[in-house]
Amino acid sequence: PRVGFAYRPTDSWVIRGGASIIYSGQYDQATPIVTNAGFSIQGYFRASSPAGSAFLMKDGLPTIVEPTEADLVPGFGAVPRGANPVFSPQFFQPESRPSPYLMTYNFNIQRMLPSNMLLEVVWLSTYGKKLTVPGSMTLNQIHPSQIHFVDQGVSPQSLRPYPQFSNVTMISPTVGSSAYHGVNFRLEKRYSNGLQFNMNYTFARALDDVESRNELGGESGNVPFSNQYDRRLAWGLAGNHIKHRYITSAVYDLPWGTGRRFKISNGILNQV
Repeated sequence: PRVGFAYRPTDSWVIRGGASIIYSGQYDQATPIVTNAGFSIQGYFRASSPAGSAFLMKDGLPTIVEPTEADLVPGFGAVPRGANPVFSPQFFQPESRPSPYLMTYNFNIQRMLPSNMLLEVVWLSTYGKKLTVPGSMTLNQIHPSQIHFVDQGVSPQSLRPYPQFSNVTMISPTVGSSAYHGVNFRLEKRYSNGLQFNMNYTFARALDDVESRNELGGESGNVPFSNQYDRRLAWGLAGNHIKHRYITSAVYDLPWGTGRRFKISNGILNQV
């Protein structure tokens, strides 16, 4: 859905505004094809000592035990509580996975000035909801209220919500939020007397609680969640936050040459 308006109270003033809701993709890049727990063949070979070898190539690869039909059950890879975990399951949000979306708003005032100049002031806002996280979010984090038990000798693994597994991750969950607010000031001189220019200054603030892919100040979505139990702790300035931004461009047609203010009689010099 989109809505907008334009109002011209006089020849020198124009007021515009608009809003829209924009839906983005369900997943991050080709994410849906990367989960294959139980349906791939992987082998882990460890040396018996720091100075030893896991295996020798001359002896061939050790046997890799493939999962059987009896293994491919909901508890695939789980070990009894207290045993060392051997498997890290991954999954997607089941069934009711929401669609990420952006809500955008803008309000624009333009004023014509003498000498073919235009002054414009624009307010922009964008709110991101249910944004897809590049990467994954762990669900097997020890609750902060239980951390003190580690100092008392309790095994950290036993304090996890799912002690049967090494880690439990939800791939590209749609749990992100963002907010952008900016005010843009533009002064434009339309072409006259050989001169045109465009100057833009933006004062803005960008906030979010997840890292987007390819952020200016980010790590390509690889920053883990510090506390999955309190997502408010992650809310702060975004990696793409730029508080001040100024851009200008200008074109000046020099007044020398045929048909211009200062004529040049020399043909070659005139062409230059």
